Amino acid sequence: MKKTLIITIGVLILILVVGVWAYLFMFGTPKSTGEVFANFGLGNNDAVTTPTTTNDGTSLPISDSVFNNVIEARTFQQLTTKPVAGMTFVGSTTIRYMEQGTGYIFDIDTETGTERQVVGNTFTKVRSAVFSLDGTSVALTRDEGRASRITVGTIVEGEGRDTLRSVNLPLGSSEPHFSTTATSTFNYLYTTAAGGTGHAYNVLTGNDSVLFTIPFTSAHILWGTHTYVYTKPTAELAGYVYEIKNGSLGFVTNGGTGLMATAYAGGVITTLSNSPTMFSSVNPQSGGDSSTLPVSVIPEKCTFLDRIPNELVCAVPATLPDDATYPDDWYKGVISFADRFWLIDTANGSARLVADPTADAGRDVDVLKLEVNGEGTQFLFINKNDNTLWLLNLTDTSFVPEDTATTEN
Repeated sequence: MKKTLIITIGVLILILVVGVWAYLFMFGTPKSTGEVFANFGLGNNDAVTTPTTTNDGTSLPISDSVFNNVIEARTFQQLTTKPVAGMTFVGSTTIRYMEQGTGYIFDIDTETGTERQVVGNTFTKVRSAVFSLDGTSVALTRDEGRASRITVGTIVEGEGRDTLRSVNLPLGSSEPHFSTTATSTFNYLYTTAAGGTGHAYNVLTGNDSVLFTIPFTSAHILWGTHTYVYTKPTAELAGYVYEIKNGSLGFVTNGGTGLMATAYAGGVITTLSNSPTMFSSVNPQSGGDSSTLPVSVIPEKCTFLDRIPNELVCAVPATLPDDATYPDDWYKGVISFADRFWLIDTANGSARLVADPTADAGRDVDVLKLEVNGEGTQFLFINKNDNTLWLLNLTDTSFVPEDTATTEN
């Protein structure tokens, strides 16, 4: 009898220890007893306003919320604990994402917080994914030996779960991108020993056409109305940005070490690295003079607002470690950043702080794959530290585009 009691007590203690470990693993060390209960949707959930100073010295109120997995009207929410390969908004109330590793596709209802698996196909070693504008097609990148394989497919409705009807692109394909104007058009770069070719692939018909040819193999493509190509960034070599026009390459910038680039409606934003510093500039497509931005941006941390063509939101590192090589160490995962969100106006070169995850959610996040909804009020991103999916709500009417902001009489 005593032996049974001792075993029972031992099992209970083990369960308690595992429970505490799991809590700390998921939520970190609580700052207060209120935060302990808030992490489970209990306790005081009142928002607090924290003043933050903008570039012009004025005070910007930022909503401060407690970390919570339940979707509510808060500033930041962590939506998953599983690693995410890619995501998108579907309509006004659904978030769709693909799980890393398995390739399973899930939908989250932003009104109820419920999640359901949409597609049951299994794809091994899925590392990254991009969705079409309407979320009905997806291109996933899988590790295949020392190479990467892109699989592109369309979601087909079925009884119970849907299926993904897909095809494999040839090894050597990279730079996947879905058109923002034609949901069935998918772009990719195919690289050979001699250079690369840019392609347009129709996911409905299977038609594949060559758009352009480039003479180098290590490149990133900025797809869009104006298509740009730039050499893969490294602090060891000078990089350059070219515009692809009528099959020819034209210089956009003079280039520099560690060059990164992101396109916007009026041109290209470039970031150069002179470790341990980085600086960004706006380069108009019209050929006008470039201007320096007050913050340094990384392309994978930026997204543009459709309703305000000259403005973008970027997650910008609060600090840069002095002993790192940029941008190489970040791409390799040697270092991580604690990012803050800035609204950048490329027309006048201004920037203002709009959200700080460290202050608002009590977490340092290293932002990757920033996506915005059609209204410009919600932002999805992956935390590079653990590849979990997060949501940022911005309801400040001074931030929301004029035709969606509401005013009181």
